Amino acid sequence: MFFDMAGNFTRGLISELNRFLLNINHADCWFQAVQKYEEADRAGLLWEFADPHIELSVSRPYSLKNHFVFAAVYLLHYSNQLKKSDWKDDLPPDDKINFKLLDKVGLNWACFQEFKDSVELLHNKDFQDTTINFRHRLQHRFRSHFDFGLTPFMDRIKTENGITYAFKIIPPLDLKTLMPALYRQHQVAAKAFQAYWQLVGEMCGEWGKKYTKT
Repeated sequence: MFFDMAGNFTRGLISELNRFLLNINHADCWFQAVQKYEEADRAGLLWEFADPHIELSVSRPYSLKNHFVFAAVYLLHYSNQLKKSDWKDDLPPDDKINFKLLDKVGLNWACFQEFKDSVELLHNKDFQDTTINFRHRLQHRFRSHFDFGLTPFMDRIKTENGITYAFKIIPPLDLKTLMPALYRQHQVAAKAFQAYWQLVGEMCGEWGKKYTKT
């Protein structure tokens, strides 16, 4: 069971890492290609050809972070039966798997802390600030734009005297800043995968000892 899960999770993570880099590269190529055009033409080309890839890329660090957590929780939980005499298969439903649970199931593994530290760098506060929390706004409010276009919104503010409403504007994300940030996040994801692979190797070693004894 463990080796089937590890194989499936690992292939899935590799696929997502590759898709992330492909999306960034496609977006970056279009961004570079349209620089020779006038602003009106450049805006249209970016919207049609680069925007879909950028949108996927900016959201990918968050999803990758959750993929790593999900895979590690399953593998660590199942492997904990090798280290705990009172182990029970009491993993909660998939929608309850999170960082808090990751901490709980990873305590007994030497490679765990490095893995956790590397995963925490995905979609971290610096990236959220750079993207003006794009992923959250895309899914829960209204998204900001790339290079061109303003995003107006009403901000509801609770004060001591009651409720006030303020009309605000979110500026477009500067692609000259955003593209390097996306490449850095991919590098972070690649390092997280290396840490994941070391953790999987540690668990494989423990399972190997079990089967050697039997």
